[in-house]
Amino acid sequence: MGPRGSRRGRGGGACAAGGAAHPPMHPPITNPTLIQIASAVTSLLSSTIAHNDPLISSLLPTSATQMSTPFYSAKPHSFSLYSYVLRIISLTAESCSPAAFVVPLIYLSILTSKDKSFAVNSHNVCRLLAASSLVAHKMLDDEVWSNEYWAKVAGVKNPEEMNRLEMTLLKACDFRMSIKEEEFRFAVKTLRLEHLTEIQIDVAAETEEGDESEECDGIDQDHE
Repeated sequence: MGPRGSRRGRGGGACAAGGAAHPPMHPPITNPTLIQIASAVTSLLSSTIAHNDPLISSLLPTSATQMSTPFYSAKPHSFSLYSYVLRIISLTAESCSPAAFVVPLIYLSILTSKDKSFAVNSHNVCRLLAASSLVAHKMLDDEVWSNEYWAKVAGVKNPEEMNRLEMTLLKACDFRMSIKEEEFRFAVKTLRLEHLTEIQIDVAAETEEGDESEECDGIDQDHE
């Protein structure tokens, strides 16, 4: 098998994350742990969107501020958020640890706490999730998929756009992407996944090196 990201065809055709009718097909997920993670992540993001969408005008100084970020899509995604989460997990799980699908929510919390223009809503959720998942994968896993492959998975039009999303996320978080163990435990608890010992074991060794990372307010801080 070739190097990560060189595999052709698994990503399917590109869907414009945020505006396509349906995300491209993906292989079914049979791992019970990953199914539970997908459901929990979707549930939390959906409740955040339901809370934030009516309040966008008050969360942001102007609508132009939100539209200026590369995560913004003029049209909200018309496919289900759950199908998009499943797509990301199913097409990257071969090299992504289960913890890499939880850490993105911590990144989104840190991002929003620093700049409300990144508040998760129906116009930016797909691209935010894709970029934060890519970064979490690179932070936690030894073998990583290329940005070209991630662009196909996420439905981003090209690798350059995927690079731009990644760099925007990194800069907005001041390049401090290490996660403290207590932050991860809180995220797992918030998602009600404490019973899944697999994700706790996978991240423990990685997060011990995150002493220099800044504390975030918790992944559900958008509800405050």
